[in-house]
Amino acid sequence: MHSCAHRYACALSHEATAPRFCVHGGPDKQLTVRDASTGRVLHELPIGGTVWCLSIGPANRCAVSGEFQLVQVVDLESAGLVLSLPHTGENPSYSVALTESAVIYTQENTCVRYGRDGSTYGWGDPS
Repeated sequence: MHSCAHRYACALSHEATAPRFCVHGGPDKQLTVRDASTGRVLHELPIGGTVWCLSIGPANRCAVSGEFQLVQVVDLESAGLVLSLPHTGENPSYSVALTESAVIYTQENTCVRYGRDGSTYGWGDPS
């Protein structure tokens, strides 16, 4: 286990029989990818800020965000960066979701959706 005791976000991958990956992050400013059955660290990826949220989607890709100006999607198998999206709010992103066709995340009092088809949509709390 990494020396940092705090974890702010964690998730398991969605295989049919048993999860392959466990991911977690927090104030150590990295995304840690583990073998879900053994706990062995597979990758430690520097993220650039405190990780507040993450979501594992299809094809074992993970969306991650928090106290940095990006929402990043990484491939858990290769640890490669798949996509990097801007987060322009002053506050951290506290929630992110990843599907086959879109990534959605919070930005201040707004939710932002980026679609595979190039579409972008945002909606906000009017208060």
